[in-house]
Amino acid sequence: MRKRIRFKSLLLDLFVLLLCLSLAGGGAYLFWKDLNSSSVRSDKECIATLSYKYRISQRKYQDRAVWERLSQNSPLYNGDIIRTAELASAVIHFDDGTDLNLSENTMVQIFYDEENGLQITVDGGDIQVDSSSQSTAVSVRLDDGSVVNVGAGSSLAAKADASGSRNVEVKSGIASLMTEDGQTTSLLNGESVSIENGGEVVRNPITVTSIPRDMCLLNIEGQKRPVTLVWNASSDAGAENGVIVQTSLSKDFAEILTEQTVTDASSCTLTTPESGLLYWRVFTSQAEDKASEGKITVQKVSALNATSPADSGEIRYRSASPRVMFRWEGNSFAEYYRVTVSSAPDLSAAPLTFDATDTFVSVDSLTDGTWYWQVSPYYPNGIAFAGESPIYSFSITKNVVIASPSLTIPADKATISYRDTISTTFMWKSELRDASYQLLIARDSSFANLVYDETTSALRLQKDFTPSELPDGTYWWKVIRSSSNSDDLTPESEARQFTIAQYVPQQNKLTYPADGARLEQDKMSAVKFSWKLGDDYKNVKAQSVIQISRSENFNTLVMERSTDSLTLDGLQLEEGTYWWRLGARLASGSVEGFTVANRFTVLGQLLPPMVTTPASGGEMLYTGSTPLEFKWTEVKGADYYNVRVYDVDDNLVAQNASVKENTAQFALPTGKYVLKVQSVIAATEADAARQSDFTNRSFTVRQPDAITLVSPAARGRIEGLTAIRQPTVFTWAPGKDSASSYQFVLSRQNADGSLRVVEQKTVTGTSLSISRITPGTYSWRVNATASGGYAIDSAPSQLTVTAIPPLPKPQLSSPVHNTVLGATYFKNNRSISFSWKAVAGATSYTFVLYKVNANGTRVAVQTNRRLNATSVQVTDLTKLDVGTFVWEVTAYAHASDGYEERRSESSSATLKIDFTAPQQVETVDPGRLYGE
Repeated sequence: MRKRIRFKSLLLDLFVLLLCLSLAGGGAYLFWKDLNSSSVRSDKECIATLSYKYRISQRKYQDRAVWERLSQNSPLYNGDIIRTAELASAVIHFDDGTDLNLSENTMVQIFYDEENGLQITVDGGDIQVDSSSQSTAVSVRLDDGSVVNVGAGSSLAAKADASGSRNVEVKSGIASLMTEDGQTTSLLNGESVSIENGGEVVRNPITVTSIPRDMCLLNIEGQKRPVTLVWNASSDAGAENGVIVQTSLSKDFAEILTEQTVTDASSCTLTTPESGLLYWRVFTSQAEDKASEGKITVQKVSALNATSPADSGEIRYRSASPRVMFRWEGNSFAEYYRVTVSSAPDLSAAPLTFDATDTFVSVDSLTDGTWYWQVSPYYPNGIAFAGESPIYSFSITKNVVIASPSLTIPADKATISYRDTISTTFMWKSELRDASYQLLIARDSSFANLVYDETTSALRLQKDFTPSELPDGTYWWKVIRSSSNSDDLTPESEARQFTIAQYVPQQNKLTYPADGARLEQDKMSAVKFSWKLGDDYKNVKAQSVIQISRSENFNTLVMERSTDSLTLDGLQLEEGTYWWRLGARLASGSVEGFTVANRFTVLGQLLPPMVTTPASGGEMLYTGSTPLEFKWTEVKGADYYNVRVYDVDDNLVAQNASVKENTAQFALPTGKYVLKVQSVIAATEADAARQSDFTNRSFTVRQPDAITLVSPAARGRIEGLTAIRQPTVFTWAPGKDSASSYQFVLSRQNADGSLRVVEQKTVTGTSLSISRITPGTYSWRVNATASGGYAIDSAPSQLTVTAIPPLPKPQLSSPVHNTVLGATYFKNNRSISFSWKAVAGATSYTFVLYKVNANGTRVAVQTNRRLNATSVQVTDLTKLDVGTFVWEVTAYAHASDGYEERRSESSSATLKIDFTAPQQVETVDPGRLYGE
C-alpha cells in the first residue's frame, strides 16, 4: 500500500499568522484604549477639573472600587479619590478658584458642600493648596486626624511621609491647625510646624516660602536656570550665626554638591542642572535635624514645531474663503496653546489670537494675502507662555483658473447592483454654466477600451443598460467639458471607478433621518422620513409600518403609521430624543421584519448665550500675568461656542472659535472692546453645523491702579540726627483699587548693592512711623491685594539717611601731654587728677588709663564709663608703676532711654612715672664698732 503524502499550504499558514497578529494587535489597542479612558458621571456634580498632569494620575469614585487613569481637563466629582504615581504630579483647579498641587506618590480625597466649603483629606504624600480670595472655607485633614483651616487668599503646603511625621508650612497668608486632641495653633506667613507621632506640635526653626517642597522646573531655553530660595527663621533658630544651604544629587545628601553659609540675609540663589533632580535643604548649625528640605525636578522641554500650514505654503480657493487648519506638535507639560496670526512678519500688526487645548485650531476669517503665525504653549505654576515656535508664513490666494469638473455620483469604487436592467445615474459639478460634457465609460483606466460615449449639456445623465452592454465587472468613467471660455485650461475631470454586480435582494432599510441625526423643531413638518422596503415585502405588496418612540426598546410609542408610500412627512414632535424603525404589515395583519432603530434628536431653537462677565459697559482689570476671563450662561444643546473680541474700530483682536466650556480667556491691552459670543452645534455626517445669533457685550480694559508712595519723596534725604531723634513717617495713597490692609517693607542696601529687609509690618491705614532709622541707603515699598484678588503693589522708592556727624574731640587739660611724675610729686600727692574741657552736646564721657608695655602694647589700668563730670581722680596708686602711661577721653551723646546717638573721636595724652636713682651713694662714718 502506498503512503499518501500531504503537502502544507504556505498561503494558509501565512493567512493564519496574519489573522493571529491582527487579533493580538486589536486586543492590545482595546486594552490601551480602556486603560487610558476616563469616565464622566451625570449623577454627581462636578466640583473641580484636573487642569494639569504629568505622567500617571488615577481616580477612584467614592462608590466604586476600580481605579481609572485621568486625562488632562478630566472632571472631578464630590468624594473622588485621586492619587499620583512615582515621579508624577498634578494640579486640581476647583470651581471656587482654589488650586491643589499634588506631588509624586500622593493620595487625596476631595469634598465640597455649601455649608463646610472645600475639604481635602490627605492620605500620604505632599500637597500645596493655593486658596482663592473668593473661597469661603478650605480645610485640609491629615492622616493623623489633624485639621488645617486655610485662610482665603493663602498658600499652604502639607506633607505626610511614611515615617509618620507631618509638616505644615504657610507660604503666604494665615492658617490654623487643630490636632486630634484639640490643641490649636495659629500660623502666620512664613511659619511652619511639625506634628510628632504623639500629637505634639513643634514649630520649625526655618521655613522656605518662595518655592514648593517638590518643584517641577521646565527648562525651555536649554540653559541652567537659577532658583531663589527665600526663608523665614524663628527668633530662636540661631540664624544670626549663619544659615546653611546645601544641595545634592541624592536624597540622603551622601555627597554634598554645593554648600553656602548665609549671614545678614534671608535668601540665596541655587543653580539647577539642565535636567534631572536636585535636592536642597536649609538649616542652622544648632538645628540641623530640623532642616527645611525639598526637591527640584528639571524637565527639558523643546520648542514647538508647527506642521500645518507648511512654511511659505500657499492656500488657494475659488469662491468661499477657505478654512485654515493650524496644526503643531505639542508636549505633555502645556496647559493650553495660543496661536497668534498677523499680517506683519514680527506679528505686531493687529494680531489675532486663538487658544486651544488640543494641538490644532481652525480659522475661517482670514482674507487674501500673506500671513505669519506662531504657536506658544502656556505652562502652569507661573511659567506662563514660553518656548514658542518659530514664526511661519503662508499665503491665501483666490484661484483665477477654472477648476476641472468634479465627479459626485457614483462615488469612487461604488457598486451598482441590478436585477434585469442596469439603471445608472452619473452626476458631476462644474464652475461653468454654458458648456457641454462628454461622458466616457471604459473597461480600463486609460480609456482605450470604451463601452459608452455620450454628450450632454446637463450636469447629470441617466442611462439604463442591459447586462450584455455592461457585463458584471469593474469600469472607469470621466467627463470632458467643452466650452468657449479661454480660461478653461483643465476641462477633463479625474477618473473614477465603479463596479457592476447583479442585485442581491434588499432588506428593510432606513434612509433618512440617519442614526444620530439632529432635526430642528420649527422645521419638523418639512422633514421627510424615507426608507426602503425589503424586496420580499414588495413582492407581496406589504404595507410599511413606521414606529417612533421615546425609548430605545419601543415600550411606549409616540406614533405608529401604516402606509403604502416610502416617505412620511408633516410630523410635529416635541423637543427631545426619539428612535424610529421600519416594519412590514402582511395581508394577515401581522407586523414583522423590523429594522434596527435609528436615534434622532429634535432640537429647540438654538439660543445665543447670555454674557455674565463682564457686565454691560463694565470694567475689567488686566494684571499682565493672568488673562482676562469671560463667562456666559450654558446653552442647552450647544457643542461649543464661537467667541470673538473686537476693538472700537470693529477690528477683530481675539478669537477662539471652539470653546467647549462657558468661559474663555484673552490677554487684552488697555482699551474699549466688544465681546461677541455665539452658540454652535457641531456638524455631523448627517447634519450641517448650526449657529445662533451673536450676543454682544461692550466693556473696558484697564490695568490695576497701583499704590502711590507719598512721603518721604523719591530719592529723598533725611539728616542722620533727625532720623534717630524723631520718628520717620511713611505715607502712601491707594488709587481706584483699595485694599483692607497694606504690607510695608523697608530694606537697607548692603555694600554689594543687594537689599536686606530691616522692617516689615502689616497695617490697615495709609501711614506708618518708624523710629531711629540709622544712616544708610534704603528702599521702601508698600504691597497690597485689592478686593478683587489682584496685586496693587507700589513701585519701590529710594531714601537716604545721611551720616551722623561725630562730637568734637575732648580737649585734655591736666596732666598735659608727656608729663613726668617723680618722687617729689608722690611725696606730696597720694593721687593723680585727670581733667578735660566739656564737649558741647555730650551727655557723658569714658576715661581709660593704659599702661604701655615694652613691646608697645597697651593694658587698661583703669576705666570709667558714663562720667557726667569732666575729671577723674586715680587714688589707687598700687595700679601704677614706673613707666609710660596713656590716658584717653571719649565724649558720648545718649538719648534719655540710653540709646547712643553719636560719639567723638578719642583724645589721648602720654604720662610718665620715673623715680631717678642718685649718682653716688654717700655713707655716714659709723665710728668705733663694738668689739674692737
